[in-house]
Amino acid sequence: MLVLGMHRSGTSLLSGLIASAGVNLGKTLMAPASDNPKGFWENQTIVDFNETLLNHFGQTWASWQALPTDWLGDEHLVASEHTLNAILDAEFGDADTICIKDPRMCRLLPFWHKALSAKGFRVLVLLISRPAAEVAASLEARDSIGPRQGRALWLRYSLDAADASRELTRFSTSYAALLEKPAEFISTVQREASVSLVAKDMQLADGSLRHHYLEGDSADAWATPLHDYLRGTLDALSVDYQTMIVPLVMAGADLELALAQARANSSETEPLATASDREQVLFAQMQEAKQYAGSMADELSRGREYIINMEAEVARQREAVVDKDQQIAELSKTIETKNQDLSTQRLSFEEDIARREEYTASLLSHIEAKEAELAAAREELARLKHRFRHLIRAAQLLGNRESGS
Repeated sequence: MLVLGMHRSGTSLLSGLIASAGVNLGKTLMAPASDNPKGFWENQTIVDFNETLLNHFGQTWASWQALPTDWLGDEHLVASEHTLNAILDAEFGDADTICIKDPRMCRLLPFWHKALSAKGFRVLVLLISRPAAEVAASLEARDSIGPRQGRALWLRYSLDAADASRELTRFSTSYAALLEKPAEFISTVQREASVSLVAKDMQLADGSLRHHYLEGDSADAWATPLHDYLRGTLDALSVDYQTMIVPLVMAGADLELALAQARANSSETEPLATASDREQVLFAQMQEAKQYAGSMADELSRGREYIINMEAEVARQREAVVDKDQQIAELSKTIETKNQDLSTQRLSFEEDIARREEYTASLLSHIEAKEAELAAAREELARLKHRFRHLIRAAQLLGNRESGS
């Protein structure tokens, strides 16, 4: 359940009733304050997350400018969704039904719907509205925001909430109706959304805490149809607010702030430099400082993430170097083993060659001896042949002699 509504519109009352009905609002709830004595019923961790997300786009909760048209495609949201998932796990654990209330979600609902749906949640929107004049008066009393700026904020939050929740399951009410009949709205949500809700603390609906009850003047004529649409008494808007109303209201807010800044920057003796002007300018400067701090925190976060990634990369490189060193050591050991094997083989080969050379030399010596014997035998044979020839001649001569006698 997402409680949507402009700041000072009764969102705390609505989320308090939901909490009293047994729905989990998370662990880190914002403490009550003088402007909300019965509690904000708002998760501080989620508020900080949403404000940081607005800071990323150069805004704070008090900005009436529209978010960039392509803000949902910003690559920063990928990391933000991981952060949000961690927050949801830490704050709600495995709760089946949860309730989240932060007016900033009027601006950030598309991102939240995507992230919650990805985690398997069925999203119900509980939309509450309050007349623009009353919201502006409450903001002026609490934050010294000028009335035109208050109306511009009401318009921005209201339009963003209406546009983003149009296709979702939505239950609408108003601050006045919820104060008058709180149990009726809770019962409607329970019956039509098929969720278990049994609100126990109806005393949260305390009309004495409604300090601003104003009838809308002619300047708020444009706001009445939008308020009726948000609280569910008007089916559709016949006015093109984005084209016809937004530019005028936003220009009026810009002009009011510029005049306050001009008066606050004038001499202290100047009667126009009122305390209200100075407070308004200080508030605007504080929001700018928060925006800058948020941007710096975002930049620091990205820097830390970059450092973490670089450290991880260095660690991977070191592991790779260690692996390479191990491979080199193993290769060196293999080479050393191969060298030892080669040395052993070389020595064996050299010994074998020496033996073969010795055998060859012995064989050559034996051949030489045999050749000498052969030469001697040939000489003896030649001598014997020579002698044999002499003997034959002698025999022939002897034969001739015998024949002659």
